[in-house]
Amino acid sequence: MDVEKFTYFEMTMVKFNALELVPIVVGTTAMEMITGYDFGATVVPIALPDAVIADNDQLNQQLQAMGFNRIGAVDDPVFFDGHLSLALISYGELTELLGHAVPMDYIFEHRQPDYRVLTAYDLTRLFDTLATASARPTEMRQSDLQKVDMLRELGYLFDRLPLRQMNHMHPLAKLAFHFAVPSDYAAIDQLMIDNISDQQLRQASQKLIQQARQAHGMYPPTEIVAKLDGKLVGYALVTPTLLQAKNQDDEWLVGLLNPLVVATQYRGRGIGWRLQAEVEIAVVLSSPAVMLVTQTAPEYWPNFGYVPIEQTKVKASATFGQADLSLKELFPTVLETVDGQLYFPNEAD
Repeated sequence: MDVEKFTYFEMTMVKFNALELVPIVVGTTAMEMITGYDFGATVVPIALPDAVIADNDQLNQQLQAMGFNRIGAVDDPVFFDGHLSLALISYGELTELLGHAVPMDYIFEHRQPDYRVLTAYDLTRLFDTLATASARPTEMRQSDLQKVDMLRELGYLFDRLPLRQMNHMHPLAKLAFHFAVPSDYAAIDQLMIDNISDQQLRQASQKLIQQARQAHGMYPPTEIVAKLDGKLVGYALVTPTLLQAKNQDDEWLVGLLNPLVVATQYRGRGIGWRLQAEVEIAVVLSSPAVMLVTQTAPEYWPNFGYVPIEQTKVKASATFGQADLSLKELFPTVLETVDGQLYFPNEAD
């Protein structure tokens, strides 16, 4: 959902709140809100209490007062106001699709305006059910299955993050992310110079960046930049490292997230958490890495699900020195099952 449409959607939610209703956003629109991606949703499906949906006359009056007119049949509550299409379903119908009671305990809660959004877990169940509905057009069922595949792969990540959809007033609405390209390198270097005051730390970060760009391993490093109105305001690098099992009979790929830098004048706006979220998704999609590890700011990373290495069964090789390492699993239960030592691929055996 683009920013303008989402802003209009939130204005509509204000009108529902005035009726003391808190809609639950479902379907593709909900998926757009939790992922931040545009899947081309043309209708906004929302769930309301059974009693509200059952009273057709009152429902029509309420929606007409909000500027919406019914465009579907009597038993097909779809409304349009010239800008936004709403498809209304009851809690009972949603319960049948999900297989559990509605509203549920685990759901995204948005405030001012008030509305709820299904989690990736419930969206997976929803699309899985829709994909097997014989009355549903084949093209739509194929789309449902594609969404199920994506949610099963990345849903646990999206459920850990705040809602990523933003209205036009959000300070990050114009923030864009992409993989770094050579034309970004000079701006990245200047970002390091201007925003890492500790010379030793800055030089170490610059060395990591240069080494990463010269590496030719099976899994290349991941460099992501954040730009606001075209200006580079953030940068993150993930370098492949290895975790060798304690008995040395197995090893796993791990991503070293260092550095992650945001321009000083843009800090405190949420750019850092958005940047690390983009990094997580990129690493999961591009490599078999099981964890991310950071070397700095141990008081900062727990906010994003990282835990101190001392609280795990993982140890670090001498190359990491006295760094304050924090780990974050990219797949559930990884930290419960791995036991070994972190090291760089080019370290001597």
